[in-house]
Formats: sequence, structure tokens, C-alpha cells
Amino acid sequence: MERFTESILPEVPGCSKYAIKQAVLRTAIQFCQDSLIWQLAAEKTILADASTLTLSTGTGAQIAKCYLFENEIRYKDFTRSEDTVTLYEAVTADTDFDTISFLKPTETATALPDILYHDWYSGIEAGAKKRLQVQANKSWYNEKLAAYNNVVYTAEYLKARVAARRTGEYTQFLIKRETDY
Repeated sequence: MERFTESILPEVPGCSKYAIKQAVLRTAIQFCQDSLIWQLAAEKTILADASTLTLSTGTGAQIAKCYLFENEIRYKDFTRSEDTVTLYEAVTADTDFDTISFLKPTETATALPDILYHDWYSGIEAGAKKRLQVQANKSWYNEKLAAYNNVVYTAEYLKARVAARRTGEYTQFLIKRETDY
């Protein structure tokens, strides 16, 4: 998150680097949660008579949302708690599921994935600036810059949301599912 600090600091004079890092992290979490841009696809097998599977996330990440697909059809009869998926009913035979996990950084993450740095830097930067610039009674409070940064953040978030639907396994399964009807 150091990469963001130097570009944000001039627009929030007097703000600590720690506060900037926290604003970046909170913005990145919100950005990922709302856009679903950070995706991880995997194949998981549930053995006969079982009803749970564990999703992988990697360090510094948590699952915001997940989809399961069985034979390319979205499976909806499950609940999820953290990284554990529990089917409403146990499977009667070994069953392969394709999973798509939509990730977001954890509250304690110290770094962000490359996809956020390389592809969505300006959106997260603008969102962090806005988050800081709306803090009343701070020397860096700036309503006009906050409004501008909100417009930039919103435009980037919406582009990410569209891109998330066009990339990876998520789109592949959605297209196949829609053509089945």
C-alpha cells in the first residue's frame, strides 16, 4: 500500500501515512466487494454422503461472495461461512463443483494483489482520497476535491464491475447457463 501513499499525500496535507494506508485498505475492500473484480476459480470435489467443501483464498484475502457450478449450471442450494460451503443436502455420489470465489483484502492485509495495483490503481487512489477528504475538522478536508474523487472512484468501480463480468470463469459459466434456457 506504500505505492498509494506518495500519490495521495499531496492532496491530504498533514494526514499521516498510517491514515492513508488505512483509507487505501478500506477502499480496496469496498472496491473488491462491490465490483467482484478479484476472482479465483477452482474445481472442488465433494465425496458421497458429504455436504461441505473448503474454498481457498490465499494470504491477505477473504471471500466476499462465491458461486458454485455443477455441470456448468449454477448451484444455489448452499450456505457459506467464511471459506466453508455447506450444501443443504449431502451429495449421494462424488460430485465435482466448479467454484468461483470473489475475494477482497482482509482488514489486516499489508499488501494488495497486483490486479488492484495494475488495473484499478486510479479508482482505489481516488476512493481513498475521497474517504480522507470528507473527514470534517481535519486540515485536509476538501469538499470539492472529495466530490471530484468520488466521480473518479465511481467511474472506475463501474468499469471494474463490467470487467469482472467479462473475464475468467465467471463469464464462461454465466454465458453457458444463459444459453441453456
